[in-house]
Amino acid sequence: MSAIEIPQDILTEILLRLPVKSLVRFRSVSGSWNSLITSQRFVTLHLKRSVESGNSFILHRNCLMSFSGKHHWHNSNTVYSDDVESLTKGHAVDFPMDKKYCNYRDVGACNGLICFSHHSAVDSTNSPEHIVLWNPSIRTCFLVPSWRLSSEWENYICTFGFGFDSYSNQFKVVKLSYSALQILHCSSAPKVEIFVLGTNEWRTVNTYVPFVIQKHSSRVYIHGAVHWIGQRSSNQARVIVVFDVHEEVFREFEIPSGIVQRGAELALRVYRDSLCLSKILSGDLSIWVMKEYGVKESWTKKLSIHNIDSRGFNLLLGFRKCGRMLFVKDFKNLVSYDPEEENCTVIDHIQWWPPVVGFLAAFHLVESLVLLDGADGREVQTES
Repeated sequence: MSAIEIPQDILTEILLRLPVKSLVRFRSVSGSWNSLITSQRFVTLHLKRSVESGNSFILHRNCLMSFSGKHHWHNSNTVYSDDVESLTKGHAVDFPMDKKYCNYRDVGACNGLICFSHHSAVDSTNSPEHIVLWNPSIRTCFLVPSWRLSSEWENYICTFGFGFDSYSNQFKVVKLSYSALQILHCSSAPKVEIFVLGTNEWRTVNTYVPFVIQKHSSRVYIHGAVHWIGQRSSNQARVIVVFDVHEEVFREFEIPSGIVQRGAELALRVYRDSLCLSKILSGDLSIWVMKEYGVKESWTKKLSIHNIDSRGFNLLLGFRKCGRMLFVKDFKNLVSYDPEEENCTVIDHIQWWPPVVGFLAAFHLVESLVLLDGADGREVQTES
């Protein structure tokens, strides 16, 4: 009996409903299946379906070095399924580049990819050496081509952003390069360059940027734009700097004076698909949400937690899909905190010991085939 031929459109619909793990395995069924699954059209359709499904995952990355006695690196990446009712621990996944380097800083995450910058020095005070894109779903990463700066930019400081252009279906990395003097005197005119996944080079963008953004400034990607906390060059006022990934232009959102206070520690977050700010002042944590995107008057205080240190909250990693908060507590637990009920649920035990160098971070992810061999014509490195 001869094999039954399945029409291409029906086969595509069937395969689009499958998880990434199965699709990677089914590439070996035949050459035609491999061509279909790795095609740019299929990768794009699968990503669109993943985003619309609402199925969400959180990857917790722990990359730390202790200085107690011998220098000791501890790297771990754990995936959790983020349902409305619970956060379920899934599996550990290796970041392939950890085998070569350890000192990575997160740039951002969107549509299944995480972007990291790598620094050669232990304390990451130097300019980054390279950028890596990582897809944990298929355990594959991509080393972004190096950039070149002229001799006048020898002592420079970079800040990065990462996002997705939904109009062109392109992932983009934006890099702002400031001289050390520009950072010191809070003057603008950085060099702006953009890398588009699927190309082989950085291109310069001639645009005026009247802001200074520090290297490790808080940043998030939401609503098609990268957002940083920065300063106006003219008066050093703190603002939210916005980079439209499609238009490739910069603008600002003002931060109300009630939020910006002397000594306040501000960080950008995403709360239930809205831009938000966390503010720590005198040991108290408050969360402010921009209810109407881009409208200054829509900033609203969502919640407050007093004396976070006395509660054992060491670090706010972000928010879950349901709005509960992810904290590192007592330097040893990853917890989900319900601010309305004021109760904590221990999700996992982690290793975190001061003094340390490195970072802890939580990334919201969807399953994606981006970076699959042949999907974008680029060479990639896969976990062995």
